[in-house]
Amino acid sequence: MRLQQNQVWQAGDQFIRIVRLERKAVQYKVTKDSATVAGPHAYATKKDFCRLLKGATPLPPTPRIAPLAPPVPLPRTTTVAE
Repeated sequence: MRLQQNQVWQAGDQFIRIVRLERKAVQYKVTKDSATVAGPHAYATKKDFCRLLKGATPLPPTPRIAPLAPPVPLPRTTTVAE
């Protein structure tokens, strides 16, 4: 499986969320709850991070809410002065 940003893995009772993914480095958070966004960031090389994930299971991605479409402007009505 390929690594992606915002991917969540469960290793025991800890959840590991990939915050930033670079070519050779990974910035991640380790939390006790999969929904928690707050937490200290940690850094590792991809090789060390993959070793950390050994035996962990990826969680299914959370559904993204699509942004609302911008409002459509109403056509201007012209009033004819009598």
